[in-house]
Amino acid sequence: MSIQASADRRVAVVTGGSGAIGGAIAARLAYDHTVVVLDRHGDVAVDLGDPDAVRGAAERVLDRCGRCDVLVHAAAMVAFGPLDEFQLSTWRRVQAVNVGRRYCSRRRSCLACAIAASAG
Repeated sequence: MSIQASADRRVAVVTGGSGAIGGAIAARLAYDHTVVVLDRHGDVAVDLGDPDAVRGAAERVLDRCGRCDVLVHAAAMVAFGPLDEFQLSTWRRVQAVNVGRRYCSRRRSCLACAIAASAG
């Protein structure tokens, strides 16, 4: 991660910041924040469906930036096709990214809590 926070700019972490909605949010925040994008292709590459990976990403952000002032969850995953043809593994993956990350972020073990704790 090449992001370096400065004392005069707030740090914003955006999950899904490489996508359309998350990218627009990250671009707007970049005017007056140091923005860190968390997703498969972001400043911090992470599998948002894996709670241990999310915890590790939060630690990397905190090690590099020292804090997080803003957290935006904009990541989402979709799968297209007839429901009766979906593999259970596909369904679980979609749920892990879209629902699981929200659940994890409300638990003390994942991104939101770890980053929110850094802000005091």
